[in-house]
Order: sequence, then C-alpha cells, then structure tokens
Amino acid sequence: MSLGKENLANFCQTPLLADLCYTFIMDSKQHIWQIWAENLHRWGLKDIVAVLLEAGGPLNLVFAQGLYLIQPLFTTSVSKKNLETLAEVLESTEETHLFVTFLREGSLT
Repeated sequence: MSLGKENLANFCQTPLLADLCYTFIMDSKQHIWQIWAENLHRWGLKDIVAVLLEAGGPLNLVFAQGLYLIQPLFTTSVSKKNLETLAEVLESTEETHLFVTFLREGSLT
C-alpha cells in the first residue's frame, strides 16, 4: 500500500500515530542534517550559517519560497529531497531553531 503525501499527513493526525510519524520524519531529516553539518564544518561555514539562520527571521520564509522556485535548476547537482528539506527548515521557525541547535551541538537531544 502506498500513501501519498496528503494521505500520509491524514494518517499521521491520529493521536496514536502522531509521535511515531514525527519520529520517522525527524530521523530522515536528521540524516540529511548530518550531511549538511559535516559539509558546513568541512568548509568552515557551520557557525556562520547558524548565525545567518538565526538572524534571518522572517526572511527565511522568503528564501524558502525562492528555493522552491529555483529548484528545477539544481536538480542535477543537488538532490530534490535535500532542497525540499532545506526549504522546510527555512519555512518553519521551529525547524530553523532545531537545525541551528543541531549545527551547534551535533544532535537534537
């Protein structure tokens, strides 16, 4: 059985499954975040990116929308899932905060 994105969202609204779905989603994002953190650290940009994400505030939402618009241009060099995840981080202040914490501390706990 295949669940589409909309059906999965409805499926995850049930109280018993909400925590399980959240855990599954965060585990997959944490894997992507780990790759980003390693690359940013290697390039010496980890702290700069953390500061920019915190300072971006409402502009992060504008940047997220820009990512959705230019996404087709980068599909050969960057995976679609990476771009979507980055846009989701920028769209949500909670996820932005979690990612900044992840960059600084190396985990979500």
